[in-house]
Amino acid sequence: MRVARVTDVLLTRSDAAAAGGLPGLCLSLAEPGGGGARADGGPPVAVCGPPGLGALARAARSFVSARVDVISATEFGAGADAAVSQLAPVVRDGDVTVTPVLLAPGLAADSGGEPAAKRARADAGGRPPAPLLDLLPSVVYTVELSPIPGKFRPDAALAAGVPRGPLFGQLKAGRAVTLADGATVSPDACCDPGSPGPCVLVADAATAAHAALLRGA
Repeated sequence: MRVARVTDVLLTRSDAAAAGGLPGLCLSLAEPGGGGARADGGPPVAVCGPPGLGALARAARSFVSARVDVISATEFGAGADAAVSQLAPVVRDGDVTVTPVLLAPGLAADSGGEPAAKRARADAGGRPPAPLLDLLPSVVYTVELSPIPGKFRPDAALAAGVPRGPLFGQLKAGRAVTLADGATVSPDACCDPGSPGPCVLVADAATAAHAALLRGA
């Protein structure tokens, strides 16, 4: 896919391993006559990610002219007070819905917002806790596709008085049709029940601690 067709970039982490290509994306989008229509006035790419993205986006923009608005950054959950926070969908276009879930590894899932280091000291009777991994926040994304329509039954449509032709296509698409005599036929009368669309979980389990946090939630 050409870079000029990219509309959204959803980052799981704001470190080099996950987001190291952001400066290159900015350069490609700003290249006149190349892959980037943004240099010709197209809308900026929406880049979303966990805390730290804002600074990364500012650094990436420094690679291109300040006159070229190539990306717009949305940083999730700065100052989050819960280990796992489900946020509002960031993509919802009728075909797909993408919802971010912020993981803040510095907080324990059952601590009610109390930092893990403080809770560990209390559990240890005031003794210094074992060293904690210095983990950056990460984001898990749920990707939900639109519901799958039920199978169209031509015999039921004919029995309801719907003639073969374009009206069949409207019923298959889930739209009600109006017949010549004014009667309305709904797709429910001519289609089997639909089923929920597929749902995919995009989880960047960079460390065992992130994976454990997901299991605990």
